Amino acid sequence: MARWLLLLAVGLCVAAGAHAWATDEMELFDLVEEVNKNFYELLGVPQDAETKEIKKAFRKLSLVTHPDKNDAPDADVQFRQLVGVYEVLSDAKKRERYHEVLEFGLPDWRSAVFYFRRVRKMGLLEMAVILFMILTVGQYAVLWASYAERKYTIEQNLTAKSKKIQKKAKKGGAPEEDVADFGLEKPSVFHLLPFQSVRFVYLVVTGAPQLYRIATELWEERKRRIQEEEELANQESSEEDEPKEKKPRKRKTFQPPEMTFDAEENSVAESVEEVVAEPKVVRPPPIVGGLWTDDDFAELARLTKKFPGGIPNRWERIAESMNRTVPEVTHMAKRVLEDLAK
Repeated sequence: MARWLLLLAVGLCVAAGAHAWATDEMELFDLVEEVNKNFYELLGVPQDAETKEIKKAFRKLSLVTHPDKNDAPDADVQFRQLVGVYEVLSDAKKRERYHEVLEFGLPDWRSAVFYFRRVRKMGLLEMAVILFMILTVGQYAVLWASYAERKYTIEQNLTAKSKKIQKKAKKGGAPEEDVADFGLEKPSVFHLLPFQSVRFVYLVVTGAPQLYRIATELWEERKRRIQEEEELANQESSEEDEPKEKKPRKRKTFQPPEMTFDAEENSVAESVEEVVAEPKVVRPPPIVGGLWTDDDFAELARLTKKFPGGIPNRWERIAESMNRTVPEVTHMAKRVLEDLAK
């Protein structure tokens, strides 16, 4: 992390040093380097000449160096340089700055602006090549710095454990470890950006068919899932549009509890029936465990109103009228009351 911060700080310093010079000053440096001659000598005036003299000398030379009157092949360049020299000397601030250049000279290689001026004149390809070379050198330095840092860390850890390791080695235990045992690999030129770029291009070219196949399979799988989802949605919508069939209503069935009687009770009941010999109306045997229909429930409701509570033998009369047993009738009446309470 410290390495990257140091590189960033250096880059910011260089950029700040370059931007400390204004654009006008950069253009002045370029003009001085291009003309490569004293501006006053070019105009034929002394260094302390006034603005009027400079203007008069410029008009005189412009009539000679103008491309319309100058047949030289570099007439355009000469006239452009003359105009640039006049603009510098006719402006007080630019003229003062030019005097400083005459006194101290142009920025040399020790100044950041020297390299910045060179970069401003570079083409795109030239700048890309130089930047690529700078990045390669920087990468190589960073790799070695990272290697040295990791090696130093491992050596410090080994030094802390050296006594224990030596004791184990003397007793026939584990051998002493070395830096090479940790798989630390030295940086090589094959780790640099040019070789890695070539390797990346090779892997992309050789793996393109496989990548295309994988992408095709993923696309087909996605299309298949979308089609299945659409079919499922259409099927659900068709099922919702179809009219629902009415299911038959389930009838409630009654299962009477098993009734057990002792032998003595049966004998007593038989004797009583023999003693009391009253004429009875012959009725069909009561229905036990049969299905209860809606009509049966309606009849039960009518009979409960006909025989209200408090009448003696109420449930026996209702059961006799419905030709069913008393337990079955009372059970179903209780169920009806529970359903109404819900």
